[in-house]
Amino acid sequence: MQWNNVKLFDNDTTQFKVAANAVENRETIYASVMVFDMNNNDLLSKNSIYKAKLIDYFSKMIRANKPNKTKFYRRYWQKVDPERWEEIRKYREKRIYSKDRKHQVYR
Repeated sequence: MQWNNVKLFDNDTTQFKVAANAVENRETIYASVMVFDMNNNDLLSKNSIYKAKLIDYFSKMIRANKPNKTKFYRRYWQKVDPERWEEIRKYREKRIYSKDRKHQVYR
């Protein structure tokens, strides 16, 4: 997925292009992110003044991830692989039903 003209940092008007990719299956989870300025310069390159700041930013996002918040996750899988999303949704629904039949989530 790609986002254009994204402002990532408070007190910084710089706009970024962010591209993310992921692979998830029963054996592994892999995610990657690429960040560019509006001139397509790689901002995670060795000489980038934003490199450390971006690594810190995305590291904090990963650590702060709330697994029960699925809005992005749902939209991502519906766009990338709708059949896979249906498998995930059904699995989660079954798992939740087995714990508590009162609530149905991930729809």
